[in-house]
Amino acid sequence: MWAFASKRLRRWVIVAVGVPVAAWTLDRLGERLEERGGETYLTKVIGNAGDWLHGQQRGPAVGRRGRPPVR
Repeated sequence: MWAFASKRLRRWVIVAVGVPVAAWTLDRLGERLEERGGETYLTKVIGNAGDWLHGQQRGPAVGRRGRPPVR
């Protein structure tokens, strides 16, 4: 079925579903790693990647994050 979907529809599904899920996953992973070992280079990189993905989001859910961005 996925092969028959148009290119535009596949891109929309990736952006609408994949980006928020990936951003959420990176946020949770970074938080868990930081709880275990404190702030490290790896947790900063994961946090920055999650922030970047949140910046790529569009739509009504933008800005509904639980924690402030790390700068």
